Amino acid sequence: MPTITIYHNGRCGKSRKALELLEQSGLEYTVVQYLLEPPTEKEIAGFAAQVKGSIRSMVRVKEPLYKELFDGRSPEEGELIRALYDHPSLMERPLVVVDGFPLIVRTDEAVAALRDLLGLEG
Repeated sequence: MPTITIYHNGRCGKSRKALELLEQSGLEYTVVQYLLEPPTEKEIAGFAAQVKGSIRSMVRVKEPLYKELFDGRSPEEGELIRALYDHPSLMERPLVVVDGFPLIVRTDEAVAALRDLLGLEG
């Protein structure tokens, strides 16, 4: 049985949809309300090393806070990891981790990948 964790924000429609898929799967999973209990910097760095894209794909770069923190410059990876830890609202959501493999479930492609990982049909 896979180990599944969803870093969830109940106010986000895409996050609620991913949680619904997890419920449909019948598999056990852990829900982390990441705004209240953010992943550690070490966990964020681990996700960043494996997530499709880069650490930047984990960051909500259009948020005013991001723009305020980095003032138009392109931050280094370490700065982004620290920013995600210090300001979890900047984390792209939802983040679902299946057996250590992180997946940001925002696009139709990512939803399909999650369905495949969970063994759900189209």
